[in-house]
Amino acid sequence: MILLSPLSWIYGAALTARNLSFAAGMASRWAMPVPVISVGNLTLGGTSKTPMVLWLLEHLLASGAHPGVALRGYGGSYEGGCERVSSAGQRGDAGRWGDEARMIAGRFPGVPVVVGRKRSLAALDLVSSAGVDVVVLDDGFQHRALERHLDIVMLDSASPLGNGHLLPAGPLRERPSALRRARVMVLSRWSESSDGMRRMSEARLRDLAPGAAFARCSLEPTGLWSRGDCQVPAGDVAHAGCLAFCGIARPTSFRRQLSRLGVEPLALRAFRDHHRYTSLELEALEAEALRRKAGWLVTTEKDQARLDGWRPRIVELGFLRVELRVEPEEVILEPLRSLLRTGVPS
Repeated sequence: MILLSPLSWIYGAALTARNLSFAAGMASRWAMPVPVISVGNLTLGGTSKTPMVLWLLEHLLASGAHPGVALRGYGGSYEGGCERVSSAGQRGDAGRWGDEARMIAGRFPGVPVVVGRKRSLAALDLVSSAGVDVVVLDDGFQHRALERHLDIVMLDSASPLGNGHLLPAGPLRERPSALRRARVMVLSRWSESSDGMRRMSEARLRDLAPGAAFARCSLEPTGLWSRGDCQVPAGDVAHAGCLAFCGIARPTSFRRQLSRLGVEPLALRAFRDHHRYTSLELEALEAEALRRKAGWLVTTEKDQARLDGWRPRIVELGFLRVELRVEPEEVILEPLRSLLRTGVPS
């Protein structure tokens, strides 16, 4: 870490100059004619940003709104300013637009999803071409070029600020003082952290952002699905045995969620976050499942989007679907309803 500290200082100086330019009005910002809701975080790693986007979409649709999602499309190979993500689900979609974009579009076929290297252009496309009346910005806390009307920041309840160092010496994408921009802070993985750790985290964050509202959330497993989006009884998978695999930030959370459904994997094969599986890797996973006499390969919904339609030849393939549980919901729903009711402040 000592060797990386000078790089962190350089990164921090560039961040400071950038933020000062926005604060002084020297850097231009795009303003949309509809409410923009940003879901972001302060650190690298999984803090349940995309599950929060899905949670917001459910509530926005239930309220009669017509939302759209703008995101970077991490890992996608698309070219040009921005692209509309298809909800049909074709081979190569995740490689083109990123797994989060593919998963969101697949879960909500009627919601337009646009990826863009510049999120402001993606948001503009949603408003001008897709006719949305609210934009949800996935991973947008650091995208200062687009004005937003509600900033939701996701933080790990066990380690909200990591080791306290900026990239690359630590996981911080911005200094903790940036949390002053947050309207709502949501502590994720609440059920997985200790009471003492939760109290310490919340107290420290309240000092950093005394004006922000606080909520907590946890990912809850809702069941296992197979090809054709058919739900599979967890007991059937547990009886047949399974080999689990994933390429997410927190593989131990995946195993814990399977256990809560009564499914104890014979083994868990963990890859790096956003891993793009090769044919050889997938064939090796099936071969290991056969050696272990497992009837199923089980992965996450996000990983399933990266498999490009691959299906094992002998064993079954399933994926775990989770949903976000937020408490108290009103911390987010109240400002959300206010935005939908009053629109963009003049």
